[in-house]
Amino acid sequence: MRIITCEEPGKLVPGQTERPLIKNGYAQIRIRRIGVCGTDLHAFEGTQPYFSYPRVLGHELSGELVNANGVPGFTEGEIVTFIPYFSCGLCIACRSGKPNCCTAINVCGVHIDGGMVEFLNVPVDSLIHGEGLSFDELALVEPLAIGAHGIRRAGVNPGEYVLISTMKAADPVVTASPAVGQPASTSNVTIKITYSVLTVKKADLSQAIEDKMSDQIDKTKQKLDGNFLNDATITVQSQSSPTAATLSINEDTTAVPIINIANVKAQAKGKKTGDIKSAIGSWPGVKEVDVKLSPFWVSKVPKKDGKIKVILQAVKADSNSSGQP
Repeated sequence: MRIITCEEPGKLVPGQTERPLIKNGYAQIRIRRIGVCGTDLHAFEGTQPYFSYPRVLGHELSGELVNANGVPGFTEGEIVTFIPYFSCGLCIACRSGKPNCCTAINVCGVHIDGGMVEFLNVPVDSLIHGEGLSFDELALVEPLAIGAHGIRRAGVNPGEYVLISTMKAADPVVTASPAVGQPASTSNVTIKITYSVLTVKKADLSQAIEDKMSDQIDKTKQKLDGNFLNDATITVQSQSSPTAATLSINEDTTAVPIINIANVKAQAKGKKTGDIKSAIGSWPGVKEVDVKLSPFWVSKVPKKDGKIKVILQAVKADSNSSGQP
């Protein structure tokens, strides 16, 4: 099978090797997608701690399950990914429900050879069903899980805007059982680091931006168009305390004219299509006018308001336009 090995910093070497034999407790995946992580880049640069060479990189992976090795619930041929952190299941951390702190942790592509191969054996308990996701999407499950874990730990609620640059880490708190210095055959050491980050309600932030922008237009003739948060570049200018910050907001939005439907109807009554397009098309902010007549009216718009329907459609200017909506 094909393989790519990082033989030393700055050197990736393609090659051929034997397809691995299946062993008890492992399933085999045919790798279809390989994500490139920051860890892989650091390993290639030679700046990744606790790393040895040569090493086969790759832990953001997806593929086809070619040998399930009898694991229940999985079918050979299905699309899968897997958790690339292989713990021993026996040490005190694993027995305490913290396999990420395993004393013998093996990270695929870091401590042991990873997924830049055609076929890879992984522990059966690390397999994850594809659940209808594509190869591309499944290769991103591991980095997505890290972000999701951070959001869950941060306690961010729906409707909140996170000011990433305000994230701060408190001093580590180290506890041990039994206490350091007391005799024991084993000791469980816990290091706890508390992170804090400022958030603001999206609705409040959006309203503040809208209020400020509204001061710069004639609200009797114009209205703002767009999603204020999506169109804004927000940076933290200063942070006076752990709970307060001054923001710098650069907003790129559009002010569009307010078009009165009653005026549109009045302008269209009893007129022909060409006359309507000429008259309304000259209004400031109007880009295009389309008139559709019922076959009953033949060539002119009826003179009764109830028989005229007006549809206004906002047109977003593209980056190469003059900016007129």
